[in-house]
Amino acid sequence: MGEEYSFLERQLRLHKTPTDSLIEAYHLERLLEQERTEATEYGSLFVRVYFNHDSLCVEVLQARNVIPLDPNGFSDPFVVIELLPKRLFPGSGPQQTNVHKKTLHPLFDECFEL
Repeated sequence: MGEEYSFLERQLRLHKTPTDSLIEAYHLERLLEQERTEATEYGSLFVRVYFNHDSLCVEVLQARNVIPLDPNGFSDPFVVIELLPKRLFPGSGPQQTNVHKKTLHPLFDECFEL
């Protein structure tokens, strides 16, 4: 019964928590989850996202350990940014970074305003 009580206590605590605090806790949990990730199958992408007045700004910073897809052992990586689902963002089409030739560790340093 101790486990059921703990679950109920957590649920009640969440229900009385202000929305701003819940959102902050969610983002902190996601950040900790990302920091615990050691290796990924396709490499790692580093971005920064924030609101600037009425716009969502997405800064594509860099990628690391991109998988080699070309016969020369490198890739020509680029990033596509798109707001989904499209039915909620009909006026926002996909945007793309510049292509970085023959690299597995591209430095993009590009900002997109959506």
